[in-house]
Amino acid sequence: MRDNSNRDSKTCVYTHVTQHLEMKILFSLLLLTILFSCEEIKTSDRFFLLTKESQPRWVIFSERELWKPNQMEINLTEELVKKVIEEQKKVSYINPIYKNFDKYVFQLIPYIDDENRKIMYVNSLCSDYIDDSESVDNLEANVNYWDNFLFLVDDGGNCFWQVKIDIERGEYFDFSVNAN
Repeated sequence: MRDNSNRDSKTCVYTHVTQHLEMKILFSLLLLTILFSCEEIKTSDRFFLLTKESQPRWVIFSERELWKPNQMEINLTEELVKKVIEEQKKVSYINPIYKNFDKYVFQLIPYIDDENRKIMYVNSLCSDYIDDSESVDNLEANVNYWDNFLFLVDDGGNCFWQVKIDIERGEYFDFSVNAN
């Protein structure tokens, strides 16, 4: 008969080491989850992420599920907003938007569409409409307004335009410019 005590001892040590590693992995995952959930999302000075807390003020999104974008999704949105105008700049009424792109501000609303896709609704308006300044630098005084209210306008011409971004596909759609 063999002595199994040595084998049982090794199994016990192996089990203890495995449990210890599992605990370390779980702790690390928990720590990473906490860190990333607290990540501050940064947008450029002209992009305003409208949060779920202010959702009741947006009638058109009141029945949509909203999601919290990460930094990579915000960056993708900003890139695609620029791409929309770059690709459309030869259209006569879009060319002024292209030439004055730096004078626009953008409200971002992340929502889940009917096909369960992550969509970023981008509402764009020229800063000259917000205040009489030629630059967006003076918008800092209006930050609380832009963080809380979706600004919708009928007509207004190329001062106002909208686009939707499909985050997972990295594509834009439903690009529209308000009529004069």
